[in-house]
This record gives sequence, structure tokens and C-alpha cells, in this order.
Amino acid sequence: MKGIILKRRSKGKIMKRAMRFATFFICTSLTLLLITPLASALTRRTHLMNFIESTKTPLGGFQATALPSNTSANNPDVVSTSYAINMSLYFGKEIKDFIDTATWIVDNLKTLDSGFRIMTTDLNGTMKGMYHASMALNTTEKLSSLGSEFQTWITDRRNQTNGGFSEQKGGYPNALTTYYAIEALYYLGNVSILSTYEESLRYYFRNCSNADGGFAEIANESSSLKGTWLAVASLSRLASLQGFSLESEVDKTKTLEYVAQFYFSDPADEFNYGGYGTSGRATVWATYYAQKTYSLLGETNPNAAQIQNYLLSCQNSVDGGFAEKNVDGTYGTSAVITSFFAFDVLMTFDSKLGMLDVEVWFMPFDWVLLLIVIGIVIVAIYAVYRLYRKYHD
Repeated sequence: MKGIILKRRSKGKIMKRAMRFATFFICTSLTLLLITPLASALTRRTHLMNFIESTKTPLGGFQATALPSNTSANNPDVVSTSYAINMSLYFGKEIKDFIDTATWIVDNLKTLDSGFRIMTTDLNGTMKGMYHASMALNTTEKLSSLGSEFQTWITDRRNQTNGGFSEQKGGYPNALTTYYAIEALYYLGNVSILSTYEESLRYYFRNCSNADGGFAEIANESSSLKGTWLAVASLSRLASLQGFSLESEVDKTKTLEYVAQFYFSDPADEFNYGGYGTSGRATVWATYYAQKTYSLLGETNPNAAQIQNYLLSCQNSVDGGFAEKNVDGTYGTSAVITSFFAFDVLMTFDSKLGMLDVEVWFMPFDWVLLLIVIGIVIVAIYAVYRLYRKYHD
């Protein structure tokens, strides 16, 4: 009888130990499972910084999208590079971190006629390439190594008749190329040239102005949101350098009324609400054109909070960059250019970008880890059950 009692006590002790072990094991596993997402959470700012860094190629330049880890493909371009440098310096990088980048631009993108191409595979230089190269080299303090021939490359493409700039010598100008030329001359430090061209440039944009308050991308054509931003941005630069009033060339009230028609104001339209766009959908690009127009005209956008929320909804949950949203709610491909446009607009609301300091769970959950933990818990429970049956049967 005594032996039976001792045996039962022994079984009881074993069971208690087994249950304690199982309880501890299950609780520990569940705790690890719950804290894993929290331990991996990063701020929006960090996700964006990581995305930018992922686009830098071994060549020194940055490419439009994240560099796949399973490929050696490198497709850097000067547009993505200039925007990446701009954002990186804001986020704490130093100019010395981009010495190789500046060298890559000069050695690989400069053309024989002193222009700048966008990519190494391009044959000819473009005004867009000139603008982004001059901006990047100005930012990295490498312009001193260049001569004055770049100024000549730009001025040779000025239309003597209407004052705008074109891509080819003697070509027909447009607002985009003219904007690039003004900005390139500014970054190259050729303010005196802009002073000489001031009146003809103001005349050119007057020919792009329309009665609806907007501006056309080509003189005497219909207005567009992009054309309106290009005109306001160009005239704003000239006004800041030459001292004339921007409102002498832009009817602020009518222009903002024109811009406002592109805003998506219906909260029920979850896909577009808070953004600006054309063709029935909001885009980061259009939102950039609209908000930058407000900012350049010195006006506060009454829809600032909604715009901010719209842009934050465009931060890609996969890689942390910004992307245009697809109609099915998924993200398109994150791009440095789209990320810069979102970044630059958010800067107009808060120069410290406090809205990016919120921790978010962006990275895809590790389902393999989840399955492993669940499997271990199931095995532990089954082991306890078998142990229980063994000593109770």
C-alpha cells in the first residue's frame, strides 16, 4: 500500500514538473511570438533611409529602384542620384560620403560637347541631365572642378524669339526644359546670365499663362497642373534672384483656384482622398505639383492634414520607399523620384518631418518563424499530453 502511495506521489511530482515545464515553454514561445513584430518595428524615417541606401550601386550612382540582392545589374541615373543625395544629406549623411558619386557623374555622364546625359547608355546630353548633374555637383561641392563650358551648352539652346529653352539648338521651347535651364544656371552659379534673360523669360511664361489661372507646358496651349507648377517654380526662382514680385506675374487667387480643381475631397473615395490628380486618380506626382504651387505662392493649403495622410499611405510596406498606388490597393514599384516628391511635399508641412518618426510595422511578417514557433508549441503540448496519459492510464 505504501509503495503504491509513493509511486502515485512520484507520478504526481513528475506530472507537476512536466506541467510546469510545458507551461513555461508555451508561455515563453507565445511571448517571443508576440514581441517579434515589435522588436522589428522601425520608424517611417528609418524605412525611407534604408530604401534610399538600397538604391546605391557599386558604381557610385543611385538607380531608380532598390537594387535586387540576387542580381549584379546596375542602372544608375543622374535624376535618382541627385534626389538621393538631397534626401541622404537631410537624413544625416555627410558630403564626403558622396565623393565617389560626384566622380561617377563627371566621369561617366559628361558628354563630349559638355552636356550631361541621364544614364551612361544615353548618347546625348539633355537639359534634364544638365539640371540634375549641376544640382548634385553643387550639393557635393564639386562644381569648382568644372569649367564654364556648361553655361554655353545651356545658353546655346535658348530660343531668341520667345525667350524659352529647348532640348536642341534652334528647337521649339517648352516650360519643362526652360525650368531645367533656369535651375541649372542657378546651381552652376550663373546668376548674371539669368539677370540678362529675366525679361525674356518672364515674357515666355506670360505666353504660357491662361485665363483660367493655370499655365501651359507649351506656350499658347491649354493649362495643365504640371505646367502651372513649372511656371510658378521658374518665376519664383527668378523673383528671388532679381527682386521682382512673383504676384506681378502670377494671379495667386486664380492660380490656386485652378489647382484646387484637381483635389480629391470625397472621404468615401479612400483610394484618392487627400491627393491631387488627373484622369480620375490621385498620384504622388500631381500632389507634388499642387502642394509645391501652394508653398511657392506663400499660401497654406487648407487640406494639409489630408494630403499628409494620403502621402503616408503611399509609403510602400515592402521596402519603405514611396510608390504610386495601384487601383486594386496594392503598391507599384517604389522609386527614388516618387520618394523625393513625397519627401519634399511633407517638408512643406514640417521641416523636421516629425510625421516620419512614428514606428510602423512595414516589413512582411516572417511566416516561416511563425510556423516554426507554432510547430514547437504543438509538439510541446502533445508531449505533455502523452506524458499525462502514460502516468494516468
